Amino acid sequence: MKDYKIGIQLYSIREALKQDFKGVCRELVKLGCDAVEPAFYFGDMEPNELAAFFKEIGLKVCGIHGRAADLADPESNIYDYATALNAPFVTTSVCGDRTKDSYIDHEAECIEICRNAGIGASRRGLRFTYHNHDLELKRYADGSCGLDTVIKSTDPTIVGFELDVYWVKKGGQDPVEYIKKQGSRIWQLHMKDMAEDGSITELGNGNVDLAGCIKAAENIPAEWLIYEQDYSKIDPFESAVISLTHLRKLLGK
Repeated sequence: MKDYKIGIQLYSIREALKQDFKGVCRELVKLGCDAVEPAFYFGDMEPNELAAFFKEIGLKVCGIHGRAADLADPESNIYDYATALNAPFVTTSVCGDRTKDSYIDHEAECIEICRNAGIGASRRGLRFTYHNHDLELKRYADGSCGLDTVIKSTDPTIVGFELDVYWVKKGGQDPVEYIKKQGSRIWQLHMKDMAEDGSITELGNGNVDLAGCIKAAENIPAEWLIYEQDYSKIDPFESAVISLTHLRKLLGK
């Protein structure tokens, strides 16, 4: 098996971080989390201060999630954080109206956002990825989907994708097969599980073939398996403990 590294999208525990950012990060290290993926919030610390804290506790950064407009601007301070934290990727998501049944009207907007962010990131020596939701994966009449078009229409040297396996399934496709189909463009994987009612649940408590996704990703560029849970029915940090423990078990760690 590939020597995967385990990360967590910090949006999963956003409220706990607002209460005790440093304490929560120290607990993540104890849970065997190799890295974090901050989203919008950096613990009220400046880039170098945050970098020094992460170095002190032995926590790496596997990426940073930001707004599309910021990523398109090479002078945005999100790149100051990415550089100071030695983040390999900067990421954005959500192009278009997710309440609509089809993504076709939003493809051009998404392609433009990805192109601009890819250029902005590359100018700062970083790589850009786009994070999908379900609407991008809903099939058109010809069997294709919006994400296929975005992938096909962007430069593979500067635009990659952070595939979220839950949202692939929510969009009506098999995440294992999609990983195989678009493997070379998938630079990160978001590990997320689906309960029987379609809601997001802790890893191992749902019906997404997580082990199959990990196996399918053996030959793709992604090295990080990043746990994310947008919302939780129990305490979000308890969810993180359950999920990270399960992910370590799947990897034999």
